[in-house]
Amino acid sequence: MKSELFKELTDLINRFHISHYENRQFFIIDSELIRNIAEELNVSKKDSVLIVGTNPFLMRSLHNAKEIFVFEEEENLQDLITAENIRNLTLIKDIKETKGQSFDRILILKNIENEFIAELLKTKFKTGILIVPLSLSDRLTAFPGLTNYTQLPVLVQTYCNVEVKMKINSEVFFPKPQDQYVMIKLTAKKRVRIEEKQHDLFYDFLKTIFRFKNKDLTKALGLCIKEMCRKDKKLNEEKLRGKIGEIKVKDNKVYLLEVEDLEKIFNTIF
Repeated sequence: MKSELFKELTDLINRFHISHYENRQFFIIDSELIRNIAEELNVSKKDSVLIVGTNPFLMRSLHNAKEIFVFEEEENLQDLITAENIRNLTLIKDIKETKGQSFDRILILKNIENEFIAELLKTKFKTGILIVPLSLSDRLTAFPGLTNYTQLPVLVQTYCNVEVKMKINSEVFFPKPQDQYVMIKLTAKKRVRIEEKQHDLFYDFLKTIFRFKNKDLTKALGLCIKEMCRKDKKLNEEKLRGKIGEIKVKDNKVYLLEVEDLEKIFNTIF
């Protein structure tokens, strides 16, 4: 027997001519999971919430927030969001509209790209809930020595504590995803060692140095600095190279360095 939420969702899909397969979105139709997500977010009347992706039931469950912002690119889903007529909800059609904004809570309901995650970290959220494939979960929680330990987990773990809350049964989605999905909770760290103005440079540093992740640190740093200076003429290669000797971290392979080590290296050089 299908749930009442499933029946309502199929009515909405037909009403707004939504092709869910094209939108890469899997709609949660389980009331218990929806309550669980709302409890983990713990939204108060003072909080602003950013939702990436569309789910009318979750939008309704967070109605007590001060403000709700929903980012959705697909026109048919935008129509669905607008039709919900939630008084404190603002539809965002272009992610650039979030630039410079701060959010207390974020909720991610679909698979997103690395660059998008990097931008979301700038919004200074306190708590984030991500409903994502297991493959992305494994990357976000990766630690030194693993093949998927790259710039993404280092960047996210610089700003947040990452916790896998639960694996999600495919039966709670419509349509059913082929991949295993997971609920991830991000909690902002009280102390972040990277200055706000250095965020983009730090991310560029991570992307570049992990191109040389199998090399010893000293060699990798030299190649990293050379490449970054080639792309950004404002950087002084000679000055940056001169600071390599000040680094108080064991000269290890890049992929074996802890998050804290990479933060210290960046702050020493830049």
